[in-house]
Amino acid sequence: MSWQNIVRQLDHAIREGFTIRPFTLDVFSDVEILIPGSYFCNASSGPIAVNIPPGDSLDGYIINIKKMDPTGNKVVVTSTEGIDGLQEIEICLQYENLQIQFHDGRWHIL
Repeated sequence: MSWQNIVRQLDHAIREGFTIRPFTLDVFSDVEILIPGSYFCNASSGPIAVNIPPGDSLDGYIINIKKMDPTGNKVVVTSTEGIDGLQEIEICLQYENLQIQFHDGRWHIL
């Protein structure tokens, strides 16, 4: 299922009045984000690469990425569209959080 199909299904469910619980996921290895939500990264076994999807029809969607472990391993967030003009953002400290939102054709750090 494509990212656009998932978004269309979520939008349809919201319009029909369904309650959608915020999505959360514990991450222990490289991940391609498919659904907006919160991603709790544990990089204790090594660095984690997090790839943000193209925004296309995601206006208003928010993604949170948080590093949970105390190790020196980084969580590296990338996007082909860039995030506030950056192709890559490193999260290095335990409990450090990156919150981004897609608006007006690009990802923004909040």
